Amino acid sequence: MRTALVTKLSNTVSGDTLGIDPRWSIPIDDTTYNNIDGNEDSVIDAGDDGYTDYFLFVSFADCNDGAGLVDVINDPTCTINRSDSPTTYPNWSTFVTVETNTNIAVKDYYAFIIADLSGAPGVWTISNMVVGKPGK
Repeated sequence: MRTALVTKLSNTVSGDTLGIDPRWSIPIDDTTYNNIDGNEDSVIDAGDDGYTDYFLFVSFADCNDGAGLVDVINDPTCTINRSDSPTTYPNWSTFVTVETNTNIAVKDYYAFIIADLSGAPGVWTISNMVVGKPGK
């Protein structure tokens, strides 16, 4: 799925966020695709299609409206961190503008929420997860 076409990547959270946990982990495929007729479903891959080249991480502590809504796509203050470099994007819109040939990888990983690095105990309730694009 082209990252520029993703319009829904959100959830609600309650509890105490600690450091970078919990967070979205989003697998990114930076393969260039040739779209032969303008229909995303008829894309021909120019390389290693669908496999993860790197992850984007979105910490709930850095992407939260203060009332528990984490909206990766529509919150302009939602910081995006890239796993394979120290690159940080101020928001999703900047990421898809800078990284124009990216897709969410679908052959080896899926976007998921994880809490594994805080080093301290924490309890969170994560609900209302929404992942998608228009019409899907």
